[in-house]
Amino acid sequence: MDVCNSHTNRDTTIADYVQLGFEHPSWVRHQKEIYHHALANHEVRFADRVQIWRDALKEAANLSGFHSPSSSFRDDADLVGQIVKRVLQRLNQSPQGDLQGLVGIHGPIEKLVSLCTESEDVIIGLWGMGGVGKTTLATAVFNRLCDGFEGFCFLNNVRERAEKYGIDHLKTELLSKLLKEEDASPFVTPGGITNFAKKRLGRTKVLVVLDDVNDSDQMEDLCGGHTRFGASSKIIATTRDKHVLLRADTDHIHQVKTLNSDDSLQLFSLNAFKQNCAIEAEQVELSKRVLNYCKGLPLAIKILGSFLKGKTQQEWESELAKLEKTPDEKIQRILRLSYNELDRNDRNIFLELACFFDRNTEEEEQIKSLLDHCGYTTTIGLTNLCNKALISISNDCVSMHDLIREMGREIVRGECLDDPGKRSRLWDSCDTYEVLKYNKVSN
Repeated sequence: MDVCNSHTNRDTTIADYVQLGFEHPSWVRHQKEIYHHALANHEVRFADRVQIWRDALKEAANLSGFHSPSSSFRDDADLVGQIVKRVLQRLNQSPQGDLQGLVGIHGPIEKLVSLCTESEDVIIGLWGMGGVGKTTLATAVFNRLCDGFEGFCFLNNVRERAEKYGIDHLKTELLSKLLKEEDASPFVTPGGITNFAKKRLGRTKVLVVLDDVNDSDQMEDLCGGHTRFGASSKIIATTRDKHVLLRADTDHIHQVKTLNSDDSLQLFSLNAFKQNCAIEAEQVELSKRVLNYCKGLPLAIKILGSFLKGKTQQEWESELAKLEKTPDEKIQRILRLSYNELDRNDRNIFLELACFFDRNTEEEEQIKSLLDHCGYTTTIGLTNLCNKALISISNDCVSMHDLIREMGREIVRGECLDDPGKRSRLWDSCDTYEVLKYNKVSN
C-alpha cells in the first residue's frame, strides 16, 4: 500500500519516515495523520479491502517491537544491529526442551502444552504432594512453550525466596525478564507496579511460571490475575495447597500424581544402575523392596536410587533395614514443609491419622465421628489436609501416602527420642509395653 507516494520508493530511509511522522506507533494503530488521509484516498478505489488493511495495521501496531525515532538510532545499520543483538539475547535465554531422564510425565506434558496453546485459560495450576514432580512438569512445559511468547519467566522457589527476600524482590526479577530491562526496580511501587509498566505488560504476550506458591496473594502481587498481561498470555503456578489456586480463580487445576509401577522401576533404574549394565536377580528383588517403600514418589525414588548406585548387595540390604527404623532425612524435610503450614487443630488431626489409622483407607464418617469426640473440628480439618495433599478423599474414604504417614510418626518420635512415655501419642506395641511396664506414662 502506498502511504505517501512521494516517499515510498525502495531508497527511503528511516530518517525519511521519521520526518514524515512514522515514529508514532499510535498513528499506525489508530490510522491517524498521513495514514488517515492515505486510507481515505484508497477507499475510493478499494472500498472492499480498506477495512482489512485497517485491521492489519492495528494488529501490527499492537505487536511488541522496536521504536525507531532518530534520537534512538543513528541510522538503518544501527537499528539492524540492535535487532540482531536482541535476537541473539533471546536465543541465549531460551531454555532447551531436553526430556532426557524424565519418566512418566510425557502424557501430562502433552496435555498441558495442548491446554496452553488451544484453550483460552489464563491461569493453570499444578497441584500435588511434595516431591511428586510439579516443578519438573512445569519446567518441561515451560521449555516447550517459551519460544512462542514475547516475554517469559520461570520464577523458582517463590515460597522460600518471598520469605527470605520479600515479594518486591521477586516482582523486580519478573519485570526485568518480561520487559527485558536490566534494572526494573523503578517500575516497582509499594504494593504494585507503575502504570507505565502495566501498559507495556498489557501489550505483551507472556509465559510466567510461579514455582512453589503457598499464598494466593503472591500470585496477585506478581501477576495481577487474569488481565495484567497481553492476549494469549499464560500463567502456570505450582503449589502443594489447592486452596491457593481456588482463591486465585485458577482456570484449570491439574493434579500431579505419583508414578505407576512400571514408570517407578524405569526412574529407579536410571538413577541406581549404570547405563547398559546387566541387573542381577538379587538387585531386582532389592529394587522392588525400595520401590515398595517409595510408593511411586519421584523424589524418594531418585534420592534412594542415587544413594544406592554403585553399592553392594549387603549395603542395599543394610540401607533398607535402616529405613525401616529411621526415614531418609532429605525426603522427610521436603514432605514436612506442608505440615509446617498447618494450624494446631489440623496438625493434631494429621498426627492422629498418621499414628492410629494404619490401613490404606478409612471411612470418612467414622474418622469424623471419632475425632469430633476428641474435641477437634474434623470436617474443615480434613478439607484442609486434602487441599495440602497430605491426605486424599475419594468415595467417602480417607487415605494417606505411606511416606507421609511415616513423616507424621517421625514428628511424634521427635518429641522425645529416648523416652516414649514423654511423647504425645503411642502406636507401636513395643513402645506401649515399655511405657506401661515401667510406668513411664506422662501427664
